[in-house]
Amino acid sequence: MPTTAVRGRLRECCLLSLAAEWKSGLATLLRFHSFFKYFLMFLFDTSLFYGRMRALVVTPTPTMDLVLVRGSGMNDNVVILIAEDDHGHFSLITKNLTRAGIGNQVIQFHDGQETLDFLFQEGRGLKRVENVPYILLLDIRMPKVDGIAVLKRVKGDASLSRMPIVILTTTDDPEEVDLCHSLGCSMYIVKPVEYDDFTHLIRKMGAFFSIVKIPAIA
Repeated sequence: MPTTAVRGRLRECCLLSLAAEWKSGLATLLRFHSFFKYFLMFLFDTSLFYGRMRALVVTPTPTMDLVLVRGSGMNDNVVILIAEDDHGHFSLITKNLTRAGIGNQVIQFHDGQETLDFLFQEGRGLKRVENVPYILLLDIRMPKVDGIAVLKRVKGDASLSRMPIVILTTTDDPEEVDLCHSLGCSMYIVKPVEYDDFTHLIRKMGAFFSIVKIPAIA
């Protein structure tokens, strides 16, 4: 029979062996956790890995030329126009379009007049280039010229009327919804109040953009 000292030594060896196995298992678990974390980052935020997927944001200036960049969602030559005076909303839109795989060029307009000057090639700022496809995300409540006036003038032009216009606004007045559709908007989308709902909506819209065909404007 083993003596008390021998039994104590055997118990100590067993405990040391179990501790070593537990430490090794913990290290493996931590490595897996690190791998899983970066895998999720890759899966849900690929812009962290591929800088080319980030949207190129352009604000019109009198000396700026139009530059097309290669994207990963819709046709590369489609330019996304965003008429939005709220910087926070604009940032959310571009960020989540990028996460939806849309890497096309984005041009921001801060009011309705800037939007019209660009589309009708007027004023001193950046001007539309012919034979390029555009899609316009248009807010209704904007300075100088509101979105409904922009929509009405654009859809009244024989060439520009081909351009898809998505109304993206906080206004859910049924009369304004009907008016915008009667004037020719392609979609009317009400901005959700909650942050998560807003980001989810933009990502779904980006997925839709990736499959639609947009005509060029002469």
